[in-house]
Amino acid sequence: MEQQFQYYAFISYKREDEKWAKWLQDRLRWYKLPSKLCRQITRLPKKVWPVFRDNTDLDSGRLEENIRHELERSHYLIVICSPEAARSPWVGKEVKYFATLHGADKIIPFVVSGIPYSNDIETECIHEQIKAISQEELLAINVREEGIGSFAMKKKRAFIRVVARLLDIKFNTLWQPYERILRIRKWSTGIGVVFILIRFIHLVGLLPD
Repeated sequence: MEQQFQYYAFISYKREDEKWAKWLQDRLRWYKLPSKLCRQITRLPKKVWPVFRDNTDLDSGRLEENIRHELERSHYLIVICSPEAARSPWVGKEVKYFATLHGADKIIPFVVSGIPYSNDIETECIHEQIKAISQEELLAINVREEGIGSFAMKKKRAFIRVVARLLDIKFNTLWQPYERILRIRKWSTGIGVVFILIRFIHLVGLLPD
């Protein structure tokens, strides 16, 4: 991250989507890049932190100028996108101000509900300010469309895609080692369950010593 930025990202969201904003901030707080990858690409940091979320990082008496100050110090803007957020004047203000400072290419729409660019007031989740700052549709990360598999796996893929965007590297560069770790954990859990089962059978006398 360039030195003039205090935060890797500022998370903009509507209060109805606070659980998503908090989830993303918490995941970014604890995520560490693979050490092998950091050795291969020396410009990469070990962590993508700090990340600003106004509910946790500002005093209760915060003013609009405080928000502007934090936007100025953020390298990226992650917008939690939903139909509620698309109708939020405050989210629109944050997007507009950030774009004037850092440009549309530093904005990451993170879709948690609704349909991007549907132009339907009930389902549209992309704020009009996001549409206004770019002649082309900004590439959004849509949690519900992240490949196949369980929703938990889709969330993992979406999260890694956010990290890849923040670090300006290819998704697979991060996903492949992360997926390998997931497989190892799954394998280790399976081995542990088998061991416990064998031990239990031995203890109740179903297996000979």
